[in-house]
Amino acid sequence: MPAPADLPFDMDSLPPAVREAFAAMQANVAGLEARTERQDYLIAELRHALYGKRSEQLGPDERQLAFEDLETAVAEAEAARDALVERNADGKPRRTIY
Repeated sequence: MPAPADLPFDMDSLPPAVREAFAAMQANVAGLEARTERQDYLIAELRHALYGKRSEQLGPDERQLAFEDLETAVAEAEAARDALVERNADGKPRRTIY
């Protein structure tokens, strides 16, 4: 007997409200995955700036510029998160899940 996950699922058989909620959750998951990728990239950049081959050759000014770029990227990510939190279909503030 096949497992329930192996059976095809007909979205049209669901009520419209459930389909909308499912679509909203899919969009939320996609947004979270994109944010996770961005955070992974920022962490890799920070590690490279701190411990990479050229990290010992960076002067204080160059290192400060690298950290300012990272701070700017983090601020942009936080602003995007805040905008996502404030959006909700019924106008109520959305709870964040971290």
